Amino acid sequence: MSLVNSTIFSFFLLFALSGRADAKHFANLKFANIDPAKIQESSTNEIELLEYREARPPEVTVTCAGKVEYCKLDDLACSKVIQLKLKAGATSSQKNKLEFQCEGSEPESVTLNLLGKRFPSFELSGSSTVNANFILSPETIGPHNVNLVEGDGNLLILGPKGQIVFYRSLPFPATDFRVHHIHGKIFYSYQQTKEGSINLSSSGVRYILNSDFEVIKKLPMQTDIHEFLLLSLDDYFVMEYSTKKDRSGVCYVDPIIRHFKNGKKIFELGAKELLSWGIIGGSHYQIEYKGHECKQPVHTNSLQLIDSQHLFISTAYSFLLFNLETRKVEWIFGGTDTQFPWPSKYNYFFAHTAFWDSKSHELSFFVNRLSGVAESSKFLKVKLDIKNRKLLDFSILADNFGQSTGMGSGQLLENGAVSLGLGIKAQNSDPDILEVLDGKPTIKIHFLAPIDCSGYRVYRDE
Repeated sequence: MSLVNSTIFSFFLLFALSGRADAKHFANLKFANIDPAKIQESSTNEIELLEYREARPPEVTVTCAGKVEYCKLDDLACSKVIQLKLKAGATSSQKNKLEFQCEGSEPESVTLNLLGKRFPSFELSGSSTVNANFILSPETIGPHNVNLVEGDGNLLILGPKGQIVFYRSLPFPATDFRVHHIHGKIFYSYQQTKEGSINLSSSGVRYILNSDFEVIKKLPMQTDIHEFLLLSLDDYFVMEYSTKKDRSGVCYVDPIIRHFKNGKKIFELGAKELLSWGIIGGSHYQIEYKGHECKQPVHTNSLQLIDSQHLFISTAYSFLLFNLETRKVEWIFGGTDTQFPWPSKYNYFFAHTAFWDSKSHELSFFVNRLSGVAESSKFLKVKLDIKNRKLLDFSILADNFGQSTGMGSGQLLENGAVSLGLGIKAQNSDPDILEVLDGKPTIKIHFLAPIDCSGYRVYRDE
C-alpha cells in the first residue's frame, strides 16, 4: 500500500515510543489495514511501513519502495531491515510491540498503542504544496445531531501528505481544534460542545493544551464556537451568542465579543453597537436558538487582532476594522452599505473566515455561498484603497470545488495556494478538505461514514 490517489486510510496503530535512546525518533509510526484482532501473540507479519515522522522537530522521514525490508530508516542509518515482527499484547492492557533489526545492528523494538475503531478514516489523493499541517476536529453532524451535542470528539493533525501527526478521541463532542503561537511557544485549544444549533452556533467549554497536548487550562466562562484568540494564558478574546429581547419584546441573537485579561473583562462589543455603525444585518432572518424563535441582526464569526488598537471583525455579510480605543468603526467592506463599491453580484454573501493584511491592504476570505445562488463556495481576495474607499483588485482564487452550507473555512498560504475546509457539505461526494493552487486541487481529503463534516474550520500551521 502506498500514498496514491484515492487510497483509503484505516489506521489502527499509531504513536510508537521506543524504550531505547537510539530509536527515540519513532514518535508516529503508522500502519495500514492491520486488524489488531487478527494479530496473534509472537506472530510475524509482512506489513508495509508507510512513513514515520516526529510530531515536533527534528523531523525524520522514511523512503519506502515496496515492502518494509526495502525501507531506509535515515535516523538509524539502517539501509536494510532484515527482521520485522509485530507482537500483539496478550491482554488489552499490554502493549503491542514492533520488533525490527537493521543489517549490521542489534535488534530493536518499539511499543504501539491501538488507535481504535473510532478513528475518522478518510480517502486521500495528492499532497500539499507547502510544509504545513492540517489541524481540525472532524465531526458527525447528520440529521440526528443538529444541535451538535451528541457523539464523540476527534482532535486530529495531519501532515502535508495526509500522514497522521496527532490524534486523540474524546468521549464528548469537541470542535474548533486550533493552534496558537505565543512568544515562540505552541499551544492548542478546542471547545467541548454543550449546546447549540447547526444553523447558528454552539457553545461550551474551552480547553487549552500545551505543545505535548496536555490540558493545562479550562476557561472559567462559557465560550462560543465562532472565535477564540489566545494572547497569553491569562489574556484572550472570546465570543458568546446569547438571546436577548429588544424594546418591543422581540427575541434576537446577540453575538457578544469579550476580552478578558487576568480574570477581568476589559472589553465587550455586541450587536447593538455594531448595527449603529451601519453593519448590514440579517434581521429578516428568523432562527430557532436555545428554544426561542429569534431574529439574527448580525452574525459575527471571526476576529483578528491587528495590533493593540485595531480589531478586524468578520460577519456573514461584511467586514470592518474596529478601533478598540475610540470604539469607532474605521471602514466597512461588503454588504449593501459597503464603503468600497465592487461587483453587485457579491454585495450580499455568506462569508466565514477572513484575513486582513494591514501592510498590503489585501483581504482574503471564504464564502460559503452567495445569497440566493446555488453554486460552488469560493475563496476571494481583494485589494483596497482605504484612503479613497476604492476597490483596486478583485480575484477568485478558488472556485468549483464544492458547496459548503455552513462552517466552511479557507486560508491563503505563503506560496499562493488556498487551503479549504468545506465544513457542512451540500453534497457528500464533495471533498471535506482540499488545497488549490492556480485553480487546480493539489490534495483532497474525504472522510468516510460516519464522519460527514471536517468540523468548524480547518487550520494550517505554516
